This record gives sequence, structure tokens and C-alpha cells, in this order.
Amino acid sequence: MRTRSIPRLTIEHLLVVVAEWLAIIGVLTYAYGRGGARTTGLASLAMLAPHVVGAPVVARLLHRHRALAVRRVAFAVEAVLFAAAGIVALVDGPLVVVVGAAAVAVGAIDVLRPSGAMLLPWASQTSADLIRGNLWSSYAESASALVGPLLAAGLAQVSDGAAPLAGCAVLTAVALAVSLASAGPGPDVDRRTPDDPAPRVSLIGRIRARPWTLGVYTVATARHFALAAFDVLVVVLAYRSFDLDASGPGLLSAVMGTGAIASAAAITLISRRRRLGPVLLLALALASVACFALAATSSKPAAYVALGVLGLTASLVNNLSRMMLQRSADPVALGTMFAGLGLAGGVGDIVGAMTAQLLVAVAGVETAVAGVGAVLAVVALATVRALRIADLRSDVPVVEMSLLREVPLFAPLPPMALEMLGREAGTMQLEVGDHLIRQGDQGDAFYVVIRGAFVVEIDGVPVRPVGRGEGVGEVALLADVPRTASIIATEPGEVLVVHRDTFLGAVTGHRPAFDAARSMVNGRRFAAGAPPDIVAEPRSGQ
Repeated sequence: MRTRSIPRLTIEHLLVVVAEWLAIIGVLTYAYGRGGARTTGLASLAMLAPHVVGAPVVARLLHRHRALAVRRVAFAVEAVLFAAAGIVALVDGPLVVVVGAAAVAVGAIDVLRPSGAMLLPWASQTSADLIRGNLWSSYAESASALVGPLLAAGLAQVSDGAAPLAGCAVLTAVALAVSLASAGPGPDVDRRTPDDPAPRVSLIGRIRARPWTLGVYTVATARHFALAAFDVLVVVLAYRSFDLDASGPGLLSAVMGTGAIASAAAITLISRRRRLGPVLLLALALASVACFALAATSSKPAAYVALGVLGLTASLVNNLSRMMLQRSADPVALGTMFAGLGLAGGVGDIVGAMTAQLLVAVAGVETAVAGVGAVLAVVALATVRALRIADLRSDVPVVEMSLLREVPLFAPLPPMALEMLGREAGTMQLEVGDHLIRQGDQGDAFYVVIRGAFVVEIDGVPVRPVGRGEGVGEVALLADVPRTASIIATEPGEVLVVHRDTFLGAVTGHRPAFDAARSMVNGRRFAAGAPPDIVAEPRSGQ
């Protein structure tokens, strides 16, 4: 059921990101028709501002509530606000209302990526599932860069404001319907424990605990800076440099979108690499070279090639930075970390749009394009060390940690302890009828179900079923007694194996986890009636 959530998450991602593109293009086109270039500039800033303001709000919401619930509420808010903005545009109402409602809706879209980052490890049974989910999200991001502008161009022929915004409402409403069809409540809220070195809702605390993330954030900011700058520059290039007609800006944007589509093949090959930092730096370098080439050429074919390279590298930077962040952070930190990624992108958007307008006015479009290339080159040089460290941290077992956190006795453990458990745990495959545990045997491991179904039997009598995310085998380890029940596979399955010493070291080294383990033992059913006495004790001072 959970693995089937991965396609649903991908569909939701595609629908909402296409709506994001459609909203921005539709609103800016509508604003230009009502007030010209100056009004369009103000509307652009209004559409970008919620990304900066909303990131802390998103982080707090994802800390306090389940990610799936926050995601669904955000989809509903987006659908309602886009519909309201479309209705106001249809009756030619106040421009400020149209822009304001659409801007808040676009701000709500900031929930999409952080919630997806939290839900994907939960929906994944294995690391291969996580890679697959990340790849599909990357394909959705790349496809939206082309589908969104093309859909905006088509709907603008019906109505320059109402039709695109109505399209946004439909897309986000469908995303909500898809989400409501998903299984389960999603992962539990982020739990704060006394041993966690980073405050749960503090982005600054997260960065202090993981200073290398500043490199990833810097790269993401530079990407948004470049794209926001080119939102302005492609219009000027189309009219001033290449003498194109009114379809010129759309054509140049579509060329960049085509490059983004082409990046899907590269992402597929790159995603399984252990080290993503060098590829990320290469993408920044290629984008910088493309900018300088575009500034130096007056040839349309050469310009199209340069813009295609820009679109390809921008998509690579976006997807690789997200993968790197997800691979190297504790699952419970992902909501806050991805909200920070949205904040970094919002800052880059605003600075890029303002910088491009200023450089075009002062020094001309060619200098502005070269300036963007210079910024990308500087960022590539400045982030070499941080990205190398991020690569070294990219082996965090996020799927295993997400699974272990679902077990009540492991849930209170701090991230470092969970990471240690995830690294040292093994896996075991079982077929129907296989015994995972035999009553009376000596206990040497604790097991967490990854997939499949099992049944607990005491003296040959079935007691209860066991499924994904449930742990078994703790009684024999904590009480130092023979196995008190048998665990038998009722369908093919796989379990995570936490060996005795590792299990006892983690549980007895943390008082809340030990108390949870004792409660877990006391809640079990035993042949003798009363639970055995727990021999293991928490280490002093823990």
C-alpha cells in the first residue's frame, strides 16, 4: 500500500508544479495587460514574496502536524484561492485581489516539496524505492518546465487571466483528490527529544548541526537567481537582440523547457552515483559558460543552444541539490530542511528579478546575461568544499531510519542513535511458512518488518498479526529469557535485523527509549500470564 503511494506522490507533484508555472505566467500576463511593464514587475515581486515569508510557517506546520494532513490542506487552499482569483479576473475585478489571492496560493505550494521529502522515505520499502521516487519527482519537475508554459500559452488564448487561473484550480483540486486516495496517515510528527542537538523547528539550528547544507542552499539560491533573472532577460532578448515577434519570449522559454526535459535522461544515470557534488559543480560551470556564450552571440541558433543548455543545467541543479539534501539528513529533519530550500529559492527569485532589471537598465541585456554567468561561476568556486562534505554525508540510511522511527521503543531515540541502528542493521528475506522466531529459542536479534505479513503464535495458537513498521523480539533480549512466542511469515516478506548488542546499546543508553521498551513488553501477551522481569537496565546518566 505504501509503495503504491510513490506514483501518487509523483502525480501530485507534477500537477501542482505545472499549476505553479501556469499561475505565475498567467498572473504576469494578466498584469501586463492591465498596467504594462511596471505593473508586471510589481506583480512579479508579489508572486515571489510568499516563498520567503512562507518557509518558516511551512517548517512549523510540518513540525506540529502530520505531513500528509498539511499537504492535503495546502492543496485545498490552493484550489480555493486559484478559483477565487480566476473568478475575480473573469469579471475584471481589482488587479490587487487577483494578484494577492494567486500569490498566497503559490505560497501554499511551498508545502509540496518539504512534505514530499518527508513522505517519500515513509512510502519507500527500500533504498531502491527512495531512488525511484526521487527520479520520478525529478521527471515531474523537468516535464513541468515545458508543460506549464505551453499550457499557459494555450489557455491565454481563451482568457489572459481567468482561464489560466481556473486551470490552476482544477490541477490542484485533482492533486487533492489523488492525495485523498493514498494509504495511511503518513509518518508521525517530528518528535523532540532532550538529546537532539538541533531544535526541531529551527532552521538555523538545523544548519548549525549540518553546516555543509549552506553549500546546497547556496547552489539552490543561485539557480533561482538565474531563472528569475532570465524570466526578465528572455523578454528583452526576444525583442531587442533577436527581433522576434510577440511569441518570442514564449519560444525562448520553451527552448529552456526543452533542455529541462532532456535532463531527465541525465538524472536517471546520475541519480545512482554515490557522489553528486562533482556533477552539481559541473552543471553550474556549464550554465556559466552558456551565459557568457549567449551574451557574446547574435546568432539565433547559437542562442537556442545556449538557452537549451541553461534549461538542462538548471533542472540538473534543482534535482541534484534536492537529492543531496534528502540523502544526507535525518528523516525527521527533512521537512524543516526542505522548507529552508524553499526560503533560499525565494530569496534567489527576488534578488535575480531585481538584479536583471537593474543591469538591463544600466548596462544593457548582454552585460546582464554575462553578469548572471559570473554569479554562477563564483558560486561554483565557493561551494566546492561544502558540496564535498555533503557527499561524505550522503550515505545516511534515511529509509531505515524512517522505518525504525515507527517502532515505539525507537521513536524517542535521537537522530545519531537512529542513524547508528540503521547503518548496523541487516535484512532477511522470508517465504510463506518460514519462522522468523521460534518459541523457546535463544534471542539474538530484534526485527522490524519491512514488507510482508506475519503472525504471532504462542504454544501454536495465533495471537495477533504483525505488519510493516512493527517490531518483534524485544522480550528475549531485554529479559534475557528464551523466545516467548513464534513469529511465522504468512506471505513473502523482508525484515530489518537489529542484533542483540546493538539493540541493547541503543535502548539502554536512552531513558525514554528504555521506558517505551518496558511499556511494550508489559503490553505483550505471554503463555505464563505475567510478563517476565526485565534484566537490562538503562545506563546511568542517560
